[in-house]
Amino acid sequence: MTDEELKELVADLLISQRENLAFQKETNAAMQENLAFQKETRGSIEETNAAIKETRASIKETNAGIRELRAS
Repeated sequence: MTDEELKELVADLLISQRENLAFQKETNAAMQENLAFQKETRGSIEETNAAIKETRASIKETNAGIRELRAS
């Protein structure tokens, strides 16, 4: 392999390395966005679960009240 061919190969490798680094940065940014979305979604799910628990407790109270009214 000639010096010129080696220089061209090194130049191509450097370009590929830069492209790879740029792709990695884009991928990392997308992963960070995904993690933020997952965290937000997890928070929403936890809020929804808490609301469901409150609703179930309220339904139980209502049902108990209905039973008392029927019994009297």
